Amino acid sequence: HRPTAPPPHAPPSLRSPSAASPSAALFKPENCGPMLAIAAAMLRRQGRCGGFRRKTTTTNVTRLGLTAWTSTPWMPKLRRLLRRPYSKRCQPEVESGRGGGSGGGALWMIIGMNGLVYSSWLMAREDKEALSYMNRHFTLSAESLLNGRFQTVITSMFSHARIDHLMANMVTLIFFGLETIQLKGTAFFSKLYFTGGMLGGLGFVAWDLNRLFLHYSRTSELPQNKPQSLMGASAAVYALVTWKILTSPTHMLYIWMVLPVPAALAGIGFLGYDAYYMYKSDGSSTVAHAAHIFGAMVGAAFWFNDRRGDV
Repeated sequence: HRPTAPPPHAPPSLRSPSAASPSAALFKPENCGPMLAIAAAMLRRQGRCGGFRRKTTTTNVTRLGLTAWTSTPWMPKLRRLLRRPYSKRCQPEVESGRGGGSGGGALWMIIGMNGLVYSSWLMAREDKEALSYMNRHFTLSAESLLNGRFQTVITSMFSHARIDHLMANMVTLIFFGLETIQLKGTAFFSKLYFTGGMLGGLGFVAWDLNRLFLHYSRTSELPQNKPQSLMGASAAVYALVTWKILTSPTHMLYIWMVLPVPAALAGIGFLGYDAYYMYKSDGSSTVAHAAHIFGAMVGAAFWFNDRRGDV
């Protein structure tokens, strides 16, 4: 057939190949992939730093005229980004707690250290000298502080002499620790965990000394039960649990992984139980109820400061 001449109003790209503008080849469909990738990166960056106005946040792929390239691998990510609410789009990214990245690594490192100290307790049972060493350096008490063993404020947090105590604390730490890392990041998790553990331990020592003083003031006799020693991560775990309960009071918790209970109701029950036995304690209990209460107080303080934006 005979070729027809292009109409006079046709663009230069249709009149002749040599007359096409330099930008014509740039906007060919096969060359638009890299350009749209750059545009997607710019949009993502703008969204994170809050550069978009609210009317721009609802822009979807169709409005941008990108429907011809929706089959490219990165287009679904761009579409999900543009369809996210403005508040979520501009939130900072935090580490994932699912075993990857620094967030999960910090939690698993804490669990590993608890397991290592527990193994040391098992090996020390057959050696009196080793058992005495563990009691001196891995339990917290008024006697250890008076003798200058201040490191026990931290080492006692990783010390468990019974497997049931270790498992209960570590399983709870996994569930609540991962959620805390995913919500607030590793730095917040570490600050809350270690502050709750240390202040909870010191609060336990202060409460134990108060018990001894009250007994002596009433009877003018030294109590039969000497100052108690503390070990375990319960105070640190209580800080995490309390913060999470106050953050999500309607969240369902499964007691013993079976019974569903609202978080607020479960928190009231556990704290009420600990407060009652802390007040009634005569030094014979093997459960550090005072450490639980002081750890929970740290979690509540972090929640309050977090609402004010100070943490």
